[in-house]
Amino acid sequence: MHPRSKGGNTGDRASDLGTVKSRLDSIETVVSGVTSQAWPFYVVCDVSMSMWDPDQWPDEHTSPHSVIGKSLDLMIEELEDHTEAAAICHLSVVTFSGEAQTHHPLRKLKEISRLGPLPKGTWTNYVDVWQHLDTTVRHDIAALKGAGHVLKQPAVFFLTDGMPGSSSSGATPVEDWKPYHDRLCDRQFVERPIIVALGLGSVNNETLRHVRSLDPIGVACVAEPGEPASTLLAAALNQILISIVSSVSEGKFVFEVPVGWRCVDDEK
Repeated sequence: MHPRSKGGNTGDRASDLGTVKSRLDSIETVVSGVTSQAWPFYVVCDVSMSMWDPDQWPDEHTSPHSVIGKSLDLMIEELEDHTEAAAICHLSVVTFSGEAQTHHPLRKLKEISRLGPLPKGTWTNYVDVWQHLDTTVRHDIAALKGAGHVLKQPAVFFLTDGMPGSSSSGATPVEDWKPYHDRLCDRQFVERPIIVALGLGSVNNETLRHVRSLDPIGVACVAEPGEPASTLLAAALNQILISIVSSVSEGKFVFEVPVGWRCVDDEK
């Protein structure tokens, strides 16, 4: 009697253990499916002299350059508190002036602490920034795919307050920089990014429309006159935060025009 009873209990326990293992395997599959996703976001910041010029911004803390830096750190802190965003969001910060550079490489949010002070530059080099972005995004995408991630369409938020410049003539015509932008947006590049263009200061609507992507369709926004640049940029960075959280939550890219800005996609 005892051996039969003991054997029966062992069979029950084995059955229970098999059920538990099956459930754990299912949970692991679900979790693995979520964590294997990666959604790359790039914040591209103009750090040319008009963003930090002490003659224009005697109080450094109110300069657009300073506001962007502080807002980016706050944005990362906020994003880390959102479980869904923290799980799949990969963030990079690129800066540009006379030359472009990756201020912080593409990393998961939990791997980012503080970004550190943004660099300060002189003129606005659209040729170099689009060359840099094309190379960087393609490299990042290849690395994520090589690591086994399932990718969502990358998104680029492009913040600038100036027209495309030149170290010699003072201006760069669109035909000089647009080919590098268009290479990044080439339809043959499956993971080409959606691009949101956010401009203030001297940049014009036509340039912003050239910057935003067309496939997938992006957004071009210009700051309304009258508000301080610091207020406008804080609103833009806050909207980028909302965009990332909302996009991850809804599973598709979402972006609303920031307060104090207007969409110029259809304006002449």
